[in-house]
Amino acid sequence: MLDLDLATLLQVWGKTDRSKPHPRPFHPLLCHLIDVAMVALALWEEGLTSARTTWLAQALGLAPADAGRWVAFLAGVHDLGKATPGFQAKDSGGEQRLRAAGLLDAVVAEAPHGLLSTDLLRRLLVGLSPRTWG
Repeated sequence: MLDLDLATLLQVWGKTDRSKPHPRPFHPLLCHLIDVAMVALALWEEGLTSARTTWLAQALGLAPADAGRWVAFLAGVHDLGKATPGFQAKDSGGEQRLRAAGLLDAVVAEAPHGLLSTDLLRRLLVGLSPRTWG
């Protein structure tokens, strides 16, 4: 596992404006994942009725607050595959930043980040379920 400092983690891009010339402005992946998780949690807490959160929590076998955090976590990691070299190399400015940080050192194959997210999450969550946390 890599031991990365925050400054290096913030070089991994999650969103970029392809209409802009290089170097393109970007939104760090870490910030994007946190943004999405917090929006999901806010929707859970403010956007759903109590009856709906209770129903969903029961379906997960959790208390509503725990289910909300589980939903927020899953929403937050939806783009984890964007942290892979193949995705990061899609933007030449991002690729240059990561090579300079020592995070990319070879030509990488491209794969859809959604498939990569699924594979990474499957590996990370093997044997885990919301019921075993706590």
